[in-house]
Amino acid sequence: MQTVIEFRHIKKAYGDKVILKDLNLSIEKGEFVTIIGSSGCGKTTALKLGTKVLVMDKGEIQQYDAPGELVRHPATDFVKKLVDQERRICHLPEERLAECEFSGAGEKRD
Repeated sequence: MQTVIEFRHIKKAYGDKVILKDLNLSIEKGEFVTIIGSSGCGKTTALKLGTKVLVMDKGEIQQYDAPGELVRHPATDFVKKLVDQERRICHLPEERLAECEFSGAGEKRD
């Protein structure tokens, strides 16, 4: 299998509240992944870390080049729209947006 993204020992806290303590996750090409959990458990935080909308406190996220069929997949477009929406909500400055390209697509956006 080909790994698309891998989270290793991720920690993220907001002040004193630790949201992700030691997240380890590897997603392979072709896998369908659902993140389930109660409100505030870190689902959205993990997605924001994976799309570089947030910066982790500790750990490593390795993102690999996405295969062409993934780039053209309808779910990829959906995720890109969510990431763009999150960027607007987070009010990231334009200079930060350039370094926060959707990393799963392997393509530059104009």
